[in-house]
Amino acid sequence: MVPGAAGYRTDDRGRFSLPADRLPDTWVSGTLTRCDTGEPLRGVPVTARLLPREGRSSIRTLGDVGAVEISTPGYGVTRIPREGLRLLSSMDPSGRVQRTIEVGTVCLGPGERPYGVPVAGGVVSGRTGTNGELSVPLDPRTRVTARLIDCEEGKPLAGVAVRLSPIYEGGQLAGFELSPEGYGPKAVTEFFRLSLFNTTVYALGEVCFSPPVRKKACQDVLLKILSLNTQRLTVGARAVKAREREIMNFIRKGGAYRFDIVCLQEWFQDVDVAGVTGLRAWSTDKGPLLRHWIGASPDLEEIKVADKRVGDIRLINAYPNDYGAEIVVGPNYVAGPDCTRFLETRIDGGLVILVRPPYRIIAASAFLFSSGEDWDAHASKGALYARVQIDPSDPQCYIHVFNTHLQADYAGKNYAWIRAEQIEELVRFMKKCIDDDPDNHPIILTGDFNVAAPRPKNWGKDLVPPQGANIGIPSTSREYVSLIQRLQGLGLRDAWASLRPGDPGFTWIGKDWGSRFPSPWGNLGNTLATEDGWPARLDYIFVYAGGKGSPVKLQLQSIRRSPEKTGPNTKPYQWRQGNERISSFTLSDHLGLILEAITK
Repeated sequence: MVPGAAGYRTDDRGRFSLPADRLPDTWVSGTLTRCDTGEPLRGVPVTARLLPREGRSSIRTLGDVGAVEISTPGYGVTRIPREGLRLLSSMDPSGRVQRTIEVGTVCLGPGERPYGVPVAGGVVSGRTGTNGELSVPLDPRTRVTARLIDCEEGKPLAGVAVRLSPIYEGGQLAGFELSPEGYGPKAVTEFFRLSLFNTTVYALGEVCFSPPVRKKACQDVLLKILSLNTQRLTVGARAVKAREREIMNFIRKGGAYRFDIVCLQEWFQDVDVAGVTGLRAWSTDKGPLLRHWIGASPDLEEIKVADKRVGDIRLINAYPNDYGAEIVVGPNYVAGPDCTRFLETRIDGGLVILVRPPYRIIAASAFLFSSGEDWDAHASKGALYARVQIDPSDPQCYIHVFNTHLQADYAGKNYAWIRAEQIEELVRFMKKCIDDDPDNHPIILTGDFNVAAPRPKNWGKDLVPPQGANIGIPSTSREYVSLIQRLQGLGLRDAWASLRPGDPGFTWIGKDWGSRFPSPWGNLGNTLATEDGWPARLDYIFVYAGGKGSPVKLQLQSIRRSPEKTGPNTKPYQWRQGNERISSFTLSDHLGLILEAITK
């Protein structure tokens, strides 16, 4: 698009649609109104400029877009941040993908640069100071200030996290909604607006909040949660079918459930990576597992994740990028994600969340990572979400459960940069999934993160690394520290590090270690591993115990590996694959993690 080019004007309702300046087959659309009257800007020229996200110098995909600037002669310019954009994709009759960046309703003021006009639907967060003062930026030139106090005691709400969003009526700014942690939300419609030197401040003054009516406490239950990378790969894995049966019996044998929540990774469909999987329903390969878990035939319809209901389950569109996702979902399971493209040649994401009755899933979501390299490029890796109601009689008694599997390293190639991008997408996805939870219910995040936790001090300093080892075990790990810091924004903590500090907790070792390393695999070593490598803790369960207003709190009891250890009389699993006999103390090349927690 040439800025200022004739031909791109708003219609009689103020609507516009024009090609993006940096992305092919991409259009920017929205509606222009006057900030002072709210009337549509009819028939005016309009331009749009895409701005890259922080840390990115160019725009190659929708994921690189950080903001959009909209302008028209005589009415100034305004910037819409990424949080206020809707990113859409569609296919025209010729099969070409068309993308749309929807900016919503944008108001412009005559002869000024109206940075001081908040974006409709935009949500920002901040934290109060020691005297309850709050000051949050809406953009580089706009700020909202207030002082928050307790209505009953008159004390300042000090150090409290606050969510703030603008309120619009008839296209004009009518106020702000504030939601302090632990208090009910309040709309503020009387405020003072000060504009000076291209800077705008909305001063809300002193605002008091009352604690919400205390909800009844949920019943105390002991939750037993399993996370396991099953190595149910489509190619190269050993004794897949035999191990599949063993894993199914491990999580539920006969009528007995061993776990309340099960999160599996690498339960991929059994199709060669070169196969055209669009011609075969990937969900059919989840059927035996789901049927075994619920004791009945599951609904295997593949459903695209969107804001809608499937029976009693609410699907949440929480995409952090412009990729769609399909899942199979029922009251006690959610599996996937898979790509929505027709005749997609990748396998699915291999993730499953299972919930023991009478607990049930009341909301679900999923997404696909934007990028993957090497063998990971053949899988639709991403994350699953399930909101699990743990009290059948009270829908407010629930916890948030997430399951994911990040990019692996291959043949000496370190893909930490991809994992960093995937973690950013994961965090955005999680925030969107729990956006409607002002009470801050507990969160459980499980998965194979392919991030090695740092080893305990002096551990293994005298050991010689295996020849060709490609998974290191450093005494410090910047990648682990970065992961922990990013998840702390959601209140998440590493359950293993919290409950068993100093314990290396290795969940994977290379195939060549054998008797040289005392491990749960015994003298057999890791016979299911496909490569050499140092022992490493790659699998995690992260937990947020719950906020002040939550009727459910999680109190961690214990965490262990599965198997925890093997004694001299422990008999390994034995399978046959052709003429080869395989013995292993584990069901996969990874150990599982079992967390026990009490809801209070």
